[in-house]
Amino acid sequence: MVPVIPQPKRITQKAGRVLPGRIERNEGFAAVTAFEDYRARLGLAQGAAPIHCLRDESLPAGAYRLDVGEAVTLSAPDETGMHHALATLMQLTATAGKDGFAAVAIEDAADYPYRGLMIDTARIFHPLENLLSCVDLCWLYKLSHLHIHFTDDQSYTLPSEVFPKLPTPGKSYTKEEIASLAAYAQSRGVRIMPEIDVPGHCRSFSQAYPEIFTSGGIGHIIAFTPRVFTAFEALFGELAALFPEADRIHIGGDEADIAAWLQSEECRDYAAVCGVPVDGDERLSAERIYATFVKKLSDIVLSLGKTPVCWEGFGKEVNYLVPRTTEVFSWELFYQTTPELTAGGYPLINGSWMPNYIVYPRHEKPVEELFNWSPRRFQATHPGSPYREEPYLMPRYDRLLGGELLSWGDHGVNAPDPAAHLAGEFASIAQRLPATAEGAWNQEKPINFAEFEQTRAALAYLNEAIRQ
Repeated sequence: MVPVIPQPKRITQKAGRVLPGRIERNEGFAAVTAFEDYRARLGLAQGAAPIHCLRDESLPAGAYRLDVGEAVTLSAPDETGMHHALATLMQLTATAGKDGFAAVAIEDAADYPYRGLMIDTARIFHPLENLLSCVDLCWLYKLSHLHIHFTDDQSYTLPSEVFPKLPTPGKSYTKEEIASLAAYAQSRGVRIMPEIDVPGHCRSFSQAYPEIFTSGGIGHIIAFTPRVFTAFEALFGELAALFPEADRIHIGGDEADIAAWLQSEECRDYAAVCGVPVDGDERLSAERIYATFVKKLSDIVLSLGKTPVCWEGFGKEVNYLVPRTTEVFSWELFYQTTPELTAGGYPLINGSWMPNYIVYPRHEKPVEELFNWSPRRFQATHPGSPYREEPYLMPRYDRLLGGELLSWGDHGVNAPDPAAHLAGEFASIAQRLPATAEGAWNQEKPINFAEFEQTRAALAYLNEAIRQ
């Protein structure tokens, strides 16, 4: 075992100790800039051993190798792998004494490509600095994505030039702030996955532009009309331009009052134009419209060169309408269970309620439960889910992409002291994220919980120390 989270898969202990010094050789990696920035923030001592950052394209994408000899040699095939190597080196150095850390050779790579953290900025607004600190945590623990829930009933926190009345005054980011966030994440090898949550959780849309996004008798759910999809072509196009490095865009899709569409003649007429049957089975009719809504948004996102992602929110009866190019978060295991989604062939991300959800300060699972989680373990809280009492343990499934820790702001909406609430939320995330990172990196954990806790305690001070 070495004091590194996630724990590397292949470790060879060597004789001697080493304290890394200057980066004396760098074969074109921009990742070294982030490392030097963090090293300066932490005030880490530098020794005599030079650091060499070498490009080795024989390694798999995102993999890295660290070897201590006369120099500390880091090898990776790409920027992502070098970020991983440098994060490992920083953890080793930060927990070492003045004479450095025990010499070691490490070779490592993630088992899952998607390893994420979700932040909810719509229910409680997070200043830009908070989001940058979340990027820092993602870099430290080798997470691939920071998923940001930018919109909900409470606010629309993105800037918008195409729909300037959408951003919530005082609770939205400027275009310049988003550019700073995107650039900062890119410099840390972290992908931002922005989310605009539709067709439910959309009061901000209906209040700002009722003439576009609503229809008679449907309340605040986004309407199913041609003008809506024309608007979303512009809105998601703007979003893709705000986050040019994003590989995914999350389109939401959860907890929508889809039956309301049937109360609108306009929505029913457009369903007919789209070839969607609306018949005596109202539940199934609404599901068909919903699945077509998801497909239309997915097609828009694909046309922008991004992968569409949605929440599990559609029933298995309409799987034939939702394309397999759409990645699905299995979270509630109620609208459709994980086995049904795998039978449908969807690429999946584990976002299950248990134990992955934080709703600070009322819902936080113990760190040990998160350590015992893996992307193959799914458990719900919905009373209608068959996996409420016992989790579903997924057999091998090649389209399982990984999982994430999700922090929701439901109890921060009316927080009397928002700054104190955000500080508590960050501490809760920082305490639990290492366990999520361990499970999302290592399909089979190479250490037990007691060993993990020892390492987590040694690294805990970094969670605050690396922040700007």
